[in-house]
Amino acid sequence: MSQPSNQYNRPLPPEIYRRRRIAAGVGLLVLVLVLVLIVRAITGGGGDSSETAADSSTSSASAAPSESATGSADASSSASTSETSGSSGPSSEESEGADPSESRTAEPTGTCNVDDLRLEVRSGAPTYAGGQLPDFIMSVTNNSEADCTVDLEANPMSFEVFNLASYERIWGDTDCNEPTATEDIDLAAGESRNFALNGWSRTTSAPDQCADRADAGTGAFLLYGHLGDKVSEPATFNLA
Repeated sequence: MSQPSNQYNRPLPPEIYRRRRIAAGVGLLVLVLVLVLIVRAITGGGGDSSETAADSSTSSASAAPSESATGSADASSSASTSETSGSSGPSSEESEGADPSESRTAEPTGTCNVDDLRLEVRSGAPTYAGGQLPDFIMSVTNNSEADCTVDLEANPMSFEVFNLASYERIWGDTDCNEPTATEDIDLAAGESRNFALNGWSRTTSAPDQCADRADAGTGAFLLYGHLGDKVSEPATFNLA
């Protein structure tokens, strides 16, 4: 059984009807807004996809010149390469007769560069007693990877002695004598040969000054070896 709309079956106040009409109007407006949003969402998505398609076609159109430009660059590059190859062809054919490895292996038959050699000197003893004459030894090593020949006439070999305290040159074996070794030296790759000077007189000398040679005295001395313009590291010895 239905309930009465109010306890006394009287008409409701006008405010109630107005509120109902307002609520109904608001509900209708909300429904219309929802429908509009749905329609706009549908039509808007279609517009985006068409715009995207348009953008894609524009990108493809703009990319085409770029690819053709790249193709042109590649073509010109190929042309340049072929021209270079064509110009270098004759020189390549001319150089085929000479093998670079053969030219490198031909070097050992010539005169060796002194810079390829290592010089080491040493005294026959660390200390010499009074009256004992020192012996000097020079070791020459071929540091190159090829056999070579050293011209000792063009690159004379010599020894020099300096006073360690004053660093004064007091003697050289070629001051008053010609170099004792003048023949060519043949050195294989990595080979070493020793050359000795026996019996330094323990007297001073200078180039072309061989008269009135004085006693070298006692103390510590430095020994150097020379081969042409190349100079060894010094070795030390003592005279007592």
